[in-house]
Amino acid sequence: MTSDRWRDVGTGWLNKYKKHDKTATNSPFFKGKATVNGEEILMTGWIKEGKYGPEDQSIFISFTIEQDVASVGSTDSKTLEDLFSA
Repeated sequence: MTSDRWRDVGTGWLNKYKKHDKTATNSPFFKGKATVNGEEILMTGWIKEGKYGPEDQSIFISFTIEQDVASVGSTDSKTLEDLFSA
């Protein structure tokens, strides 16, 4: 679907994370990478159960960008908003 409202900024994938730890609440179910406007980002995903039980599930996705140690805290480091607005 193409429209004036949406534009393609990149692609990526999520795979089932084989090292998922069922006993840890912060262990992702899915991991993958995406390229957004030429920058590589890490994606992690969790299956969340809704208030109506197993039939009411959604996937929560987190996006993380890698920063050089030298750029952490500097004004030159990019944010995720910078990547999507480029």
